[in-house]
Amino acid sequence: MSAPPSGGGHPDRQPVEPADDRAKWNERYRRRAGAERRSEGGGGDPTAEDVVPPPALVRLARFLPGAGRAIDLAGGRGDGALFLARRGLAATVVDISDVALAQAAERAAAMGLAVETVNADLGSADLATVLDLAAGSGPPPAVITCFRYLQRRLLASVGRDLPPGSRFIVAVATTANLERHARPSARFLLEPCELDELVVAGHRDLQVLHRSEGWTPTGHHEAELVVRRGRRAPGGPGDHAGSGVDR
Repeated sequence: MSAPPSGGGHPDRQPVEPADDRAKWNERYRRRAGAERRSEGGGGDPTAEDVVPPPALVRLARFLPGAGRAIDLAGGRGDGALFLARRGLAATVVDISDVALAQAAERAAAMGLAVETVNADLGSADLATVLDLAAGSGPPPAVITCFRYLQRRLLASVGRDLPPGSRFIVAVATTANLERHARPSARFLLEPCELDELVVAGHRDLQVLHRSEGWTPTGHHEAELVVRRGRRAPGGPGDHAGSGVDR
């Protein structure tokens, strides 16, 4: 899975997982936790100040629903899910690393928050698979979030698999990011305008609430997209790709 090193979640996720990816990420999260304990002199219980959600999630928080279930994809140790839980959403974090998820659960408990965890390799999953794993027999999620993780099959399935009334919020770096940052490399980055083509093209019942592509306040070049599956029949008034766009 692919991710720039700043912010919460995964420091450097790649879009295609090798067979030993879980072991690799488990070891990285163990080392990270150990480094944090040493820097804090033994540390204490995690606090709200320890939560560093993806900057794009903070920027796009105005598009979050006020209630319901939220699923954060490739969410690592739960910074995004904890942010969602603090806003009153029933949050679930999905990740390949069981060590990261254990840390997410520990952090949530220390903060008095309820966060569910799902251990899954998203490397070849589509959104329907994710919903089967994370939603179970509960209600469909009100929102699904995905930050700094490029998995094209999953993105291309959003138009088909996003439940009616649900929102999908995503931000991924583009190849223009290489003008200022050597990592992630090009094969882990979106091409210009690719995000819109992957998610929205051909799906008239996806309402675009926000789309943008450019340099962010954190100095990364990212494509952002927020879509909602309409509850009305495809082609109904105001229920089509591009309506309600916030640029």
